[in-house]
Amino acid sequence: MTQVEPLKKVTVDIRTRPDPQAGAAAPVAFEVAFVCGIGRTGITPFESLLAGRRVGDAIDLRVSAPEAARFFEHLAPLLRAAFAGRDTVELAVRITRITPAEGREVVRAMAEVASSSEGGCDCGCGCG
Repeated sequence: MTQVEPLKKVTVDIRTRPDPQAGAAAPVAFEVAFVCGIGRTGITPFESLLAGRRVGDAIDLRVSAPEAARFFEHLAPLLRAAFAGRDTVELAVRITRITPAEGREVVRAMAEVASSSEGGCDCGCGCG
């Protein structure tokens, strides 16, 4: 069975958990797909938590907005909806698909990482 590892295309379902102390911030759910291991420094801390896991596996994590850029690195813009109006989020992450990344997907993803490292990202997360 396939597991999360570099150069695999990984799709995860992410849901924010309600935070009674945060007040009105409603839970957010979305899907994120990415090529694992192509960040500026290789595997991101987020990808490290997923490494070796399989479809159906789930993890819970808590990340503060100031830590998001370091923790998710180039993936931070994909998760900006989770941080809208929140200083800290609790995330439930479930792996829904793992496939080999096609060459063009790897090249495209690497180009996006390169452009964000050159200041091309305007997400406000501090990743660019």
